[in-house]
Amino acid sequence: MFSGKDIPSVGASIGIERLMALVADRLNQEEVDSNSSSKMRKVFVASVGNYEQQRMQLCKLLWTHGIPAETSYK
Repeated sequence: MFSGKDIPSVGASIGIERLMALVADRLNQEEVDSNSSSKMRKVFVASVGNYEQQRMQLCKLLWTHGIPAETSYK
């Protein structure tokens, strides 16, 4: 775009600053809306690589302690 030449490339952008601002706003709103003294959060367990067994063990541990958690099952 800046050189005037066609240069093959691959890229992606998700606007991390905007995403984090939305998450912070959402968390703040949940705290305001919460009628419970507990500030329990849902957890998403993720990993890079093939660590399915470890992810499931961590989810099981969280579930055992009453913490809502999930993972990608793919």
